[in-house]
Amino acid sequence: MSEFDALRTWLVARGCPEHVVAGGLPGRIADWERTADALARGQAMSMEEWLDHADGRQLIWELVPSFPEAFDVELDARLLQADERVRQHARTSDACIWGEELARAEGWEPDVEWWYWRMPEHIED
Repeated sequence: MSEFDALRTWLVARGCPEHVVAGGLPGRIADWERTADALARGQAMSMEEWLDHADGRQLIWELVPSFPEAFDVELDARLLQADERVRQHARTSDACIWGEELARAEGWEPDVEWWYWRMPEHIED
């Protein structure tokens, strides 16, 4: 099985929609960059949208150690830049956005999976 096929299989097994599967790691990073851009512009998001974006960042976090060969210097630089912009434009939350019970169950920590402890400045009702 090729690296590409293995990555696709991994994403499908996690229930990712076809556009996520087709985009692979570069697509996930591009989506996180768009999220950072939206936050930098002060764009309002619904809580559902923000949860989806944070889950997309979590997928990157899980994908990288499983497929290190898919991650190169350019993607690393893009991800670091997008992360920094998200940190600048999303406020810190005292609690996990998915709830503390799920955070404990998943083993998420605010200093590691920090995206689950951030909120956009503007949340739509």
